[in-house]
Amino acid sequence: MRIIRQKQGAQLKVGRIVISTIRARPGATHGVSDVLAAATVLTAPATLALLGFAGGGIVAPLRRLGFEGRIDAVDISREGLELFEEYCRPWAGDVRFTQADAVGWLRRQTRPFDLIIEDLSVEIGGDITKPDVSLQEIPALMRSMLTPEGWAVINVLPIPGLSMTRTLARLRAPFPTSFVVSMEEYENRVVLAGRRSVSARWVSVRLREALRAIGSRQSTKIAVRRLPRPQ
Repeated sequence: MRIIRQKQGAQLKVGRIVISTIRARPGATHGVSDVLAAATVLTAPATLALLGFAGGGIVAPLRRLGFEGRIDAVDISREGLELFEEYCRPWAGDVRFTQADAVGWLRRQTRPFDLIIEDLSVEIGGDITKPDVSLQEIPALMRSMLTPEGWAVINVLPIPGLSMTRTLARLRAPFPTSFVVSMEEYENRVVLAGRRSVSARWVSVRLREALRAIGSRQSTKIAVRRLPRPQ
């Protein structure tokens, strides 16, 4: 992983792929992290878990959106943590990082979360994809650890040998309600899943409002649709 220092922060990259944009102050990254962070407007969370840290690039849009609560973050690697401490610590608020396996960490938690953001990734042959646990243990674990009004937010990457349709179906399977956000500039999808019975329009309007509020270019580049329940 390479570190690219910039005037307003830094980026973590694998090849040409940007893993994380770390800002020197709260604000938009203009990338996928903005869309993940915008999900806070769906539930007004008091408790937030972040699975996958990668330098904490998501913290800047989260704080700019007004989320002031504690962020419980876990990652199997400490890569990027020094950049976070350098650029973000003065303004980041209560961010508690634990170096651990995400599955084991989530199983050890004793309180539910209003928002769980799953941003796990793994490098295979120079490409970035999801680890096996993202399709296996973690979706059901996230549902079990959500409050009744809570949401799971998943950054979905292409998985070799598995179509995006099948990937989305497996991720949404444990949840009564789910939506997928597509972005014009990225292959990624973002899955929003929970128990609340709301419409795709309701989700879309709130996400766009949040993205506009922080000046994110993604505000005009997303589309939201409901994911069907598995047959």
